[in-house]
Amino acid sequence: MTKAREEVLRYGAQIRSGIVTKIEVRSDGLFEASAPDVTIMARSVVLATGLIDKLPPLKGLRKVWGRDLRICPCFDGNEVRNQRFVVFGLPERPAQLGSWVSMWSPNVRVVTKHSFDASGAERLRLLGLEVVRAEVTGLVHDDDRLVAVTTESGAEIPCDAARIATRLKPASDLAASLCDVDDAGFPKTDEHGRTSRPGVFAIGNASNPIAHLAHAAAAGTEVGPWVTMHLLESLLSDRRGA
Repeated sequence: MTKAREEVLRYGAQIRSGIVTKIEVRSDGLFEASAPDVTIMARSVVLATGLIDKLPPLKGLRKVWGRDLRICPCFDGNEVRNQRFVVFGLPERPAQLGSWVSMWSPNVRVVTKHSFDASGAERLRLLGLEVVRAEVTGLVHDDDRLVAVTTESGAEIPCDAARIATRLKPASDLAASLCDVDDAGFPKTDEHGRTSRPGVFAIGNASNPIAHLAHAAAAGTEVGPWVTMHLLESLLSDRRGA
């Protein structure tokens, strides 16, 4: 991060610390970004605000979040390969998540009170995954390690790791005030990061909830030339009108 800051400063950029609380579109097409103690005028806005996992209020969740309790079924299962897994969370996703997690271990329990559609039920049956009809209400630790999840009946289901299906939401609601967004509040963009409002772009998890760090960095590289093109066209438009 330090090297990145040093490099961008060498190119004449300015870095200001603060949280933008509001962006307004002026009648002349410029953007007015407001943060505590400062207002910045701009011809273009790039939203790189990221996202937030909406975690349920489960007892003990924070203690193991990001370690023994994870969300990604693809990239962080090798550390607990072939151990006991529990999968729970959003009612529409346990079948999909459970089937993905089964690639890491044959010992997977899907814990949910919700019914599966025909496709989901078939996936679980073909993979031989156990379904426990219960609702997870908490996580049990031993020396900061996950050892079980608890259900509303008070039962404990032993496990070494768990996967939770969560809802994702934008870390900022700025996009909703500037451009078209989807049902979750993420801005709709084309392949170049352009939104429905000229001059407003979105990159990384600000527009793509499943993007990883490499994807986000690549999105920043991709959007740069299009921002430059927008600025050039804005300059030419001003001169035509002068």
